[in-house]
Amino acid sequence: MSEAKKNITFGDICIVMDDDRDALLQEIEELKKQLSSAPVQVVNNPSQVMVAMLHSQHPLMGMYADAFMDIGGQEFLREWARENPSKFLNQMVRMVPNLQPTTGLQGDVNIRISNDLEPSSLDD
Repeated sequence: MSEAKKNITFGDICIVMDDDRDALLQEIEELKKQLSSAPVQVVNNPSQVMVAMLHSQHPLMGMYADAFMDIGGQEFLREWARENPSKFLNQMVRMVPNLQPTTGLQGDVNIRISNDLEPSSLDD
């Protein structure tokens, strides 16, 4: 009888979970060692936070973020906004998320995902 296994991945670290509790605890201890020795970078500058977030999304987005910083980052954007206020405001408005009202909503939301449904015309 084969054991059911579940892979849990955190970046470059993968944990394989099975029914062997001792092996799982050993994997967790190894993960703790790896995480405790990982370099930690504290970022307080909003531009650096933005660059780090874009790098984590996709390599190409990271390259654009690096190029943005190379041409002056936030100061470059500030100067461009002063020279092009209508373009800047147009860009800013398009970046603001479409917020929905949160008042008046009541009840639970139940979502069921079923992979055993046959394809329908909505799948085309």
